[in-house]
Amino acid sequence: MRAVLRSKTKEYLTWQGMKRRCFNERCAAFYKYGGRGITMCSEWRDSFDLFLAHIGKAPTLDHTIDRIDGTKNYEPGNVRWATRKEQQQNLRTNVWIEYQGRRMILFDWSKETGVDSVTLRHRLKRGWTVEEAMTTPPGGRPCDREKRIKVLHDGLLLRWARQKERTLYESKSQGAPA
Repeated sequence: MRAVLRSKTKEYLTWQGMKRRCFNERCAAFYKYGGRGITMCSEWRDSFDLFLAHIGKAPTLDHTIDRIDGTKNYEPGNVRWATRKEQQQNLRTNVWIEYQGRRMILFDWSKETGVDSVTLRHRLKRGWTVEEAMTTPPGGRPCDREKRIKVLHDGLLLRWARQKERTLYESKSQGAPA
């Protein structure tokens, strides 16, 4: 009876999910876990009770299991119950930025500054300073905007001239007066 009841608990389902991601090659998420060498310590793999004794019950239904260091295994000292927000801050794809004495992920800086997260990421990849990336309004640096307008203007003039030249050439080759 006890096994039937516990098999329905969040903790038990979580434990099963961890094992599946780490050891079952047919699991859709295996490539993110077992396929990358992420495993589960043998004590936990063999005993749900030892896993539960270490991690305890989930504080709420909104909490899920999280590896503190995403490059390490499911093992004592590297797992916790975390909210979705806490987990979002623990992704290996996150870009951490230190600005004005504070360290946050790029997405949180985007919300705070009002600069779109994709814009921030591109600016930093292009070599902008953190200060410039955070404080420059959308549309780019003023000098960049002027350069882009000039290039666009010159490009349009060139395209217009080439079109005009082609039209003149076509007219001449067909015997029409210029």
